[in-house]
Amino acid sequence: MSDPTGSEPRNQSGTNPGSVSAGRSGGGSVSEPGDVSGGRSGGGSGGEPGGASVGRSGGEPGSASAGRSGAASGGEPASPSGGASGNQSAGQAASQSGQAASQSGQAGQAQSAKRAPAARGPAPVAVALDAPDLETAARWAALVTPHVSTVKIGLELYLRYGPDVVASVRGASGVQVFLDLKLHDIPATVAGAARAVARLRPHFLTVHAVGGPDVIRAAVEAAPATRVAAVTVLTSLGDGDLDRLGVAGPVGDAVRRLAVLAVEAGARGLVCSPQEVAAVRAEVGPDVTLITPGVRPAGAAANDQARIATPEEAVRAGADLLVIGRPITSAPDPGAAAAAVAASLRRLALSPT
Repeated sequence: MSDPTGSEPRNQSGTNPGSVSAGRSGGGSVSEPGDVSGGRSGGGSGGEPGGASVGRSGGEPGSASAGRSGAASGGEPASPSGGASGNQSAGQAASQSGQAASQSGQAGQAQSAKRAPAARGPAPVAVALDAPDLETAARWAALVTPHVSTVKIGLELYLRYGPDVVASVRGASGVQVFLDLKLHDIPATVAGAARAVARLRPHFLTVHAVGGPDVIRAAVEAAPATRVAAVTVLTSLGDGDLDRLGVAGPVGDAVRRLAVLAVEAGARGLVCSPQEVAAVRAEVGPDVTLITPGVRPAGAAANDQARIATPEEAVRAGADLLVIGRPITSAPDPGAAAAAVAASLRRLALSPT
């Protein structure tokens, strides 16, 4: 994944989206060219990405069953007839306790199953289309969309080709588009930019969490049909980088602080490295989409990513959508590489553990 974390739009015949502020420092606004027409509008629903694991089973397993078995075994008065009644009461308690244990186990299995990727359908992967030209990006998208749920358009590609890139990569497939612009400016500017690209109907749009709650809230309100994902700490940064930037670390603590701030401001998605997913999930609960860049199949080069994991490790930690770029797009056959990643995640979904 490129230096900032990412997201992408959806197409619709649209007006010229306004200025998009981007970059780490929240630099100047960039005027986006062109109108968009054609392509499928694919809907910008706020739901979880296709193929991704959604939610967790509610309720604490075992607590209700404990109460039930305790009431049955502990509260029975002595029977006048003695042993037979006592044995019956003990048997009922044992039976209820066994049922409770079974229900608790089933709840745990259901929770695991919901967090695992689907065994069928596109894998919960966003392929980063960091292509040198529009034709290459469209070709990569056509090759990978049978296997993955999402394609990601980054800042460079969007600034080079404007809104037309959305229709080109979406094609006739209706694949989810993740518009990764990492908006970072004052709230009014971010609101204007989010409103402009919302016409393209992206499924995800990224905003830097360090812009603060007002910036996140402005993006959410300006693009209500788009899932705004807040970028916490870029996966290219480590503890030493935060020290030099004057940001209180370590990285894990900074990510958790920004995650909580962003969700309180209305973000429905978060971008963090696979190494922080479990801790972030514990902070924000099951209803927020966790997007993880820095995902590399076993043996792939880390490139400029500092905090990485394999696809299987990221999903086990609780990630909903895995961003994978060069390990797929630099392969001799990007479609085959995407299919291999999807197959590894299907095997994980079918695994008993």
